[in-house]
Amino acid sequence: MNIKSLVTSGVVAATVMGSTLAVAGPASAATESKPKPVVAQRCLANHDDEWPDWVNGRPAGLDAGDNGGVYLWHDTEGWHLVVTHRGDDKKAVTGVIQTRGRFVDVHGVALEKDDKLAVSKDHHRLTFRFVNSGHIDGLTFKTVCAPRLGFGFKADGHKLAAGRVVIGHDARHPRTDPFTITRTA
Repeated sequence: MNIKSLVTSGVVAATVMGSTLAVAGPASAATESKPKPVVAQRCLANHDDEWPDWVNGRPAGLDAGDNGGVYLWHDTEGWHLVVTHRGDDKKAVTGVIQTRGRFVDVHGVALEKDDKLAVSKDHHRLTFRFVNSGHIDGLTFKTVCAPRLGFGFKADGHKLAAGRVVIGHDARHPRTDPFTITRTA
């Protein structure tokens, strides 16, 4: 049976790479379906623990009232981000964290009424605005299937200097702000 006779007999047919594929049913009922996304096997068992060693551990000596900035680290509980500054005047620190993966288990840390924290509906974007008075304001989160995280911060509406971002136990600074941290595996 050729393709023409298959179509006129109510069977939808197509030629793919020299082979004929026939699908039973009337030709008018044929629909094009979108392929389902393929999820990598290693992503299914992701435990949020494959980040570079230099991001691990709370920055040594971090305490409320330290130099103004954003302090960021990863440990067995996930990611942690806190802001603080010297003095008791109010400073607004805002930030955006993005990934192609998903943010999960997002929680605020020591937030007050003027502090805001939001995760986008697709869980790819996390935003915050902390009005800090020299104490600790922050958040914790975990990631699922995140190949990298993109960060960007502002203090009182101005881009935060890279030297004011402190990452991991060894207190490293990114080269620039915004910056990206890429998963190791």
